[in-house]
Amino acid sequence: MSIFRFLAALVNLYTILCFAYIILTWIPGIGYNGAVRFLSRVCSPYLNFFKKFRFLIIAGFDFTPALGLCLLGAASSVLNSMSQFRAFRPGLLLALLISSIWAVLSSILIFLIIMLIVRLVIVFLKGESARSDSPILTQLDYQISKIIYMFSKPFSFGRTLRYRTALITAIIVLVLMNITGGIIITLLTGILSTF
Repeated sequence: MSIFRFLAALVNLYTILCFAYIILTWIPGIGYNGAVRFLSRVCSPYLNFFKKFRFLIIAGFDFTPALGLCLLGAASSVLNSMSQFRAFRPGLLLALLISSIWAVLSSILIFLIIMLIVRLVIVFLKGESARSDSPILTQLDYQISKIIYMFSKPFSFGRTLRYRTALITAIIVLVLMNITGGIIITLLTGILSTF
């Protein structure tokens, strides 16, 4: 069973390396020194595999690395479980997999909720005309407007919603989706982990 602990430790180390590489890619002008080149050679093949999943690129934000990190976390959990329980249960593996996928989706929802709340606060403080005053807000509005109207359209009943109303509606829908999804996933993984 110590082999599973060792493998889990290797997966955890690789997760840390991938996370460090992702953070370093966000820093402009970091250049490609020896450490960054090493991390790129080690982590890019794995992280680039997830670029195929285009649905994880939302409003210009790339969530594919989050999926890669969550799968590494799930692999580490499975390996740790195998070392602790001395037995492998298929239901536990399925529960961990579903839990990991939900963690990625929930993270995306929370990120979108935070973006929309920040934008709503700006609308309340400066009014809806603030988006034309700032190039940053104009770009943010361009990126998230599809999301806002996608989630608020079913509740518009054929009317065109004001931007503020569409923002509030989208926030409420996303929060309810996150809460409901969390409850369903918790119940489902609880049932599956017993098999």
